[in-house]
Amino acid sequence: MSADPLTLAQRDALLSLAASHRDLLALHARAAALLPLSPPTPLALSPLALPSRDPAALDAWLAALAAPAPPPAAARDYAAAAAAGLLGGLLSAALAGAPARALGAGLLDALGAPGGHEAGAPKVSFDATLGAEHGATGNHRWNSLSHDPSLVGLLSGVRDVLLGTSTHIVDGGVVRVEVMNEGVARELARGPLADPGAWLVYRLLWAAGLVLRHWWSDVNTSLGLPVPLAFLLKALECGEVEYRGMRLNLADFSYELYRDGLDLRRFIGDGVPVLVTQVALRAYLAWAAHERGEGWAGAWRAFRQLDLHGERLALTALAVCASLNLAQVSLLGNPLLVNLPAWWALARGAVGYAWRAHLKESGGVEAQLTGRALREAEGLARALQGAEGALAALRAALEGR
Repeated sequence: MSADPLTLAQRDALLSLAASHRDLLALHARAAALLPLSPPTPLALSPLALPSRDPAALDAWLAALAAPAPPPAAARDYAAAAAAGLLGGLLSAALAGAPARALGAGLLDALGAPGGHEAGAPKVSFDATLGAEHGATGNHRWNSLSHDPSLVGLLSGVRDVLLGTSTHIVDGGVVRVEVMNEGVARELARGPLADPGAWLVYRLLWAAGLVLRHWWSDVNTSLGLPVPLAFLLKALECGEVEYRGMRLNLADFSYELYRDGLDLRRFIGDGVPVLVTQVALRAYLAWAAHERGEGWAGAWRAFRQLDLHGERLALTALAVCASLNLAQVSLLGNPLLVNLPAWWALARGAVGYAWRAHLKESGGVEAQLTGRALREAEGLARALQGAEGALAALRAALEGR
């Protein structure tokens, strides 16, 4: 027998429940940006699905309504993560070495980076080569801290431009020399440094722009720029590695790898398999969210922002990708095949996951909340109370039929 028609009070209670749940989902989505919350399961309400007067059926319906969402299909999730890592690892193996460098060079060329030294390239003080009295060996871009394509290198370059110096890492120490020649003086005369009344912020921005323009003129030349944070490797004046018949410490070993092609272009090319791994995993998570009935908004949220479970899957995928790279380097005995972005992403993800997991376990998330987040949490609690009140009203209305 079909369910009896709903009375006005029953319809009002049902609408109140739907409205409360809708507000709850909206608040949950806003709070999820601040708290590591798992996405809620949307509430499907339909008058045709309401039970009849049978109290047992009513109790079962209310219990199912209030039941938490089923746990994710962990085995399928981890299989998808391993598949994404395998895809990235195989692509990394296919591109390892010269193909990855060519891919990076091609991307930079498509963006308009010059393929060689140009006469109009900006002149900077940190483009100097140290003399033999400083004990520096190798290319000046490798020794120069201001040629490191990172925030540290940018800050060092701005300082060098403003003070007319050149900062280098030599034998694990910092060597700074004053540099002024005709090209540098001509470049400085074009900018605000020649104007004593120029604002400091303007000077800093101009110097930063000059550093970036100089990097851009160097990035796709024959030797290119070092990988980001290479200055950390220059300080490793320890250890001993055999490479091409030479016994080298770690700093000199890193320089030989740079000279043999492990530069920023290669770093960019090696980053493509890592990007493919991440996109493939996030696409699966978006599909799984949509399959659970979370709609396109939930799918986009799952793709854009990983919860702790998603971060564990990402670590799994990156670990598979990095493991394949380790196997390739070990089997072929060629350190030039190392995929630095894969290992960098794995280390960064592991540290981030450990920190978020620690916060969640220690209750540190609540301690980190801002006043706005606390207000969102209070709103979420009020919405929950409203949903519980609507459920009680609905049950009372149904029991009175």
